[in-house]
Amino acid sequence: MVDNTTVSQNALRTLSEKYDKVFDTVIHKSVEAAKSSESGNALCRTKNKLGQEYIALADELIVGKI
Repeated sequence: MVDNTTVSQNALRTLSEKYDKVFDTVIHKSVEAAKSSESGNALCRTKNKLGQEYIALADELIVGKI
Protein backbone atom coordinates (compact mmCIF):
# COMPACT_ATOMS: atom_id res chain seq x y z
CA MET A 1 0.00 0.00 0.00
CA VAL A 2 1.24 3.45 -0.84
CA ASP A 3 0.26 7.03 -0.23
CA ASN A 4 1.25 10.30 -1.86
CA THR A 5 4.33 10.89 0.28
CA THR A 6 7.86 11.28 -1.00
CA VAL A 7 8.84 8.15 0.93
CA SER A 8 6.24 6.05 -0.90
CA GLN A 9 7.20 7.46 -4.27
CA ASN A 10 10.89 6.77 -3.59
CA ALA A 11 10.09 3.22 -2.50
CA LEU A 12 8.14 2.57 -5.71
CA ARG A 13 10.97 3.96 -7.81
CA THR A 14 13.57 1.87 -5.95
CA LEU A 15 11.53 -1.32 -6.38
CA SER A 16 11.10 -0.65 -10.10
CA GLU A 17 14.83 -0.06 -10.52
CA LYS A 18 15.86 -3.11 -8.50
CA TYR A 19 13.44 -5.68 -9.92
CA ASP A 20 12.66 -6.45 -13.55
CA LYS A 21 9.03 -7.28 -12.85
CA VAL A 22 6.85 -5.01 -10.75
CA PHE A 23 3.09 -4.69 -10.91
CA ASP A 24 1.72 -1.60 -12.67
CA THR A 25 -1.20 -1.41 -10.25
CA VAL A 26 -0.69 0.55 -7.05
CA ILE A 27 -2.91 0.03 -4.01
CA HIS A 28 -3.35 3.26 -2.08
CA LYS A 29 -3.81 3.51 1.66
CA SER A 30 -7.43 4.08 2.53
CA VAL A 31 -9.82 3.80 5.43
CA GLU A 32 -12.17 2.05 3.01
CA ALA A 33 -10.38 -1.26 3.73
CA ALA A 34 -11.21 -1.03 7.43
CA LYS A 35 -14.76 0.09 6.70
CA SER A 36 -15.22 -2.82 4.33
CA SER A 37 -14.01 -5.31 6.92
CA GLU A 38 -16.20 -3.80 9.59
CA SER A 39 -19.33 -3.82 7.47
CA GLY A 40 -18.66 -7.19 5.84
CA ASN A 41 -18.88 -5.77 2.32
CA ALA A 42 -16.24 -6.86 -0.17
CA LEU A 43 -14.20 -3.96 -1.55
CA CYS A 44 -14.46 -5.38 -5.05
CA ARG A 45 -18.23 -5.14 -4.93
CA THR A 46 -18.36 -1.50 -3.95
CA LYS A 47 -17.87 1.44 -6.23
CA ASN A 48 -14.80 3.04 -4.74
CA LYS A 49 -11.24 3.67 -5.86
CA LEU A 50 -9.67 1.09 -3.56
CA GLY A 51 -11.96 -1.67 -4.79
CA GLN A 52 -11.12 -0.81 -8.38
CA GLU A 53 -7.39 -0.93 -7.56
CA TYR A 54 -7.73 -4.45 -6.15
CA ILE A 55 -9.67 -5.52 -9.24
CA ALA A 56 -6.93 -4.07 -11.46
CA LEU A 57 -4.29 -6.00 -9.51
CA ALA A 58 -6.29 -9.22 -9.88
CA ASP A 59 -6.55 -8.56 -13.61
CA GLU A 60 -2.76 -8.16 -13.79
CA LEU A 61 -2.30 -11.49 -12.01
CA ILE A 62 -4.79 -13.27 -14.26
CA VAL A 63 -3.33 -11.88 -17.47
CA GLY A 64 0.15 -12.78 -16.25
CA LYS A 65 1.91 -9.47 -16.72
CA ILE A 66 4.45 -10.52 -14.11
